[in-house]
Amino acid sequence: MSYAWKEEREGDNARAVESFCQELTAAGVDVVRDSETLNLGECLSTFMWDVGASNFLCVFLSDSYLRSPNCMYELLVAWQRSRDNANEFRERVKIWVMPGLKDISDLENRAPYLAYWGTKESEKVR
Repeated sequence: MSYAWKEEREGDNARAVESFCQELTAAGVDVVRDSETLNLGECLSTFMWDVGASNFLCVFLSDSYLRSPNCMYELLVAWQRSRDNANEFRERVKIWVMPGLKDISDLENRAPYLAYWGTKESEKVR
């Protein structure tokens, strides 16, 4: 599961990921999730790489997700593991758009995220 902690903990979509995971577990599906798998003291970056490199990844896309360096890292690893092949990526990664997120296929709705990450990149250069 790849999701923004902030989104899962507060707001209109709170506990949506938890509910989804419970349904999968009840159906006999093994779910790997940070809150249940990652132990105190373990390396978060290794866990995030493992999540992105998994054979099947559920992404819960939200505003918080699109602004999270950790979430973007997981998605980048998933893309790289798919050998930059869009069809393979679509086979491995399933995306659920959380209520409230505007359609980012529309450039006008995507522009704030491009600006956000552009600002973050320029802050690193300074």
